[in-house]
Amino acid sequence: MRKNPERVAWMVLATAFVVFCILAAGIPLAVRSYLLNATDDQDTQLQVIEGTVLVQEARKSDLSAVTEDTTLLAGDEVLTDDTSWATLDLFDRSHLTLYGNTKVKLEEVRAPRFGLSNLPDHVKLDVTGGLVRVGVALPVERDKRFEVVTPHTAISLEEGSYRIEVTNMGTQVTVVRGQAVVKGNDFGMIVPHGTRTMVDLSGEPIDPLPAARNLIENGDFQQPEASGWLT
Repeated sequence: MRKNPERVAWMVLATAFVVFCILAAGIPLAVRSYLLNATDDQDTQLQVIEGTVLVQEARKSDLSAVTEDTTLLAGDEVLTDDTSWATLDLFDRSHLTLYGNTKVKLEEVRAPRFGLSNLPDHVKLDVTGGLVRVGVALPVERDKRFEVVTPHTAISLEEGSYRIEVTNMGTQVTVVRGQAVVKGNDFGMIVPHGTRTMVDLSGEPIDPLPAARNLIENGDFQQPEASGWLT
């Protein structure tokens, strides 16, 4: 090598040129990828309507008792008891009402950082128990993915209004307005406007039923009077 300095010089120049080409192509691609894929966590506003609401912050091990409005972040969990209820206002103008004995975790509440991105806004909620009314706002500037996960199923929601009730026996999804896709073990069932479905411990949703439910048992007296009535 020492006897051929020209060869060494050419090798250095070739290596420098290759590195330059890699940087010249790689840096713009890396910047473009960052602009298109970077996302930020978004705040969620908790409003206590009645009673005391418990909040489990993602970065803390202890529960906090909340009686006034506060700001939540992704990973935080909200718990109501039988004497309290609250609302959640999301960054995209979607709205949730949490009734008594309800537990909801903000799994993901994210939006693209830059306007160049084609990624959708993403909201993912984990409802492990209780009753939640969900109002999904109409997308304005970009598409939206709105998901609700329960112990029995996963639900994709379009713009509209929904009632989701989770018990130990299953999850009931009522579509007041809009359309939901309720996932089973092997397929996703479309639940249209004005219908409801139930997912039990088997993980399979039943065929959609009318959203309205008869609250009077044996109202036509076709069954014995002892069925639903006290004589």
